[in-house]
Amino acid sequence: MKIQSNFVLRTLTGAVFVAAILASMLSFWSFALLMSIVLLLTVYEYQELLAKKGIEISQRAIGALVFAPMTMIFFFYGESFATSLSTTFRPLCVALFIFSFLLLFVEGLYSKKENPIQNLIYAIFAFFYMTLPFVCLIYLHRVNPLFALALFSFVWINDTFAYLVGITMGKHKLFERISPKKSWEGFFGGLIFAVLAGIAFHHFTTDIFENYSLIKWIGLALMVVISATFGDLFESMFKRSLDVKDSGTFLPGHGGFLDRLDSILFAAPAMILYLLLIKVIP
Repeated sequence: MKIQSNFVLRTLTGAVFVAAILASMLSFWSFALLMSIVLLLTVYEYQELLAKKGIEISQRAIGALVFAPMTMIFFFYGESFATSLSTTFRPLCVALFIFSFLLLFVEGLYSKKENPIQNLIYAIFAFFYMTLPFVCLIYLHRVNPLFALALFSFVWINDTFAYLVGITMGKHKLFERISPKKSWEGFFGGLIFAVLAGIAFHHFTTDIFENYSLIKWIGLALMVVISATFGDLFESMFKRSLDVKDSGTFLPGHGGFLDRLDSILFAAPAMILYLLLIKVIP
């Protein structure tokens, strides 16, 4: 009964989470707002994880690293009135972004914590590991909402079928030292279904992406799956280093936001890189 109730809870939580993300994609502002909220909760979760190990990062440092880039992305890539204001506010946003980094280092001089350099390193790590991927997500939606939809679709499909194939056919360990339950069979199972999803995206978006060939969609699916797998493994390594099972308890049945979004954190920047390489993004 306990296993069944956990499965129901996990399914309901996952369904609500997926529905919220899909609904937010209807407009730039709703998606940007939701991603900003999720980022804040993810960073809070990260702080709580470190606090359990006696590592404290100042609220000002995290605030600077989170809010400055998010402010920039809103003014650089917003729609309607934000676009018209971007010329006026762009220098201010760039200045805020630079100031946020300078503030981190200056604050370390006045910190009375035992190891200010360690705290600084963990704060900068939060910026590159969490903030930048969320900025990439918002930018993907700004380029075309279908790219954001494709990213989440590929990751969710890969996760689902990697799990299903892994528990039924998995025999060869993918990366036993970091994640003993993952298998090569599961990896290729998720990869195959993600590629099929890429073929479906090509079929249904031909009129929208006239110059985006089937090969490019398949390449995109491959890039997302490979980077998402590394993201999953990295988060497992991160949790092992802190000796925790779940990153948090925000999402019942799923753990925390880092547990749910670990694949996205690597896949979003990788997708930006891929689209730049094939010149979809100028």
